[in-house]
Amino acid sequence: MQALDPQLPIAKVSTIKEQVSASIAQPRFNMTLLAGLALCAAFLAALGVYGVVTYAVARRTTEIGIRMALGADAGGTFRMVVTGAAKVVTVGVAIGLGGAALMGKSIESLLFDVPALNLTTFVVAATATVVVGLLAASIPALRATRIDPVTALRQD
Repeated sequence: MQALDPQLPIAKVSTIKEQVSASIAQPRFNMTLLAGLALCAAFLAALGVYGVVTYAVARRTTEIGIRMALGADAGGTFRMVVTGAAKVVTVGVAIGLGGAALMGKSIESLLFDVPALNLTTFVVAATATVVVGLLAASIPALRATRIDPVTALRQD
């Protein structure tokens, strides 16, 4: 440009790639921030489920010990603990989906080219939450399968 006309005022020269990158920097930051917050929420949900199931297993140690003494196998004990947690997680997901549907309508104006009740988003979020909850419940469930019946019965 200088060779064509040295009098032209050129303040900022950049490539198209740089221009595009600068134009999407703020939305990219927002999405990164939201993804980080979503990961934190998933971690807190897993920690909560883990804590509640661990507490429930600790409270039921005698019962689990009696079941094991009467011949319950480790797989049955694992399923019992995880099924109990799955019921609670499923109820929580159902309540959360209802709340998200109600809130989605109220913030629809903030969403750009995304419907407030996007079925794919709801299914993915619900599935991810259930999977995280079941994985968190499986740790105390595995611990419950290792309860020694004699030790559990002596605690009372």
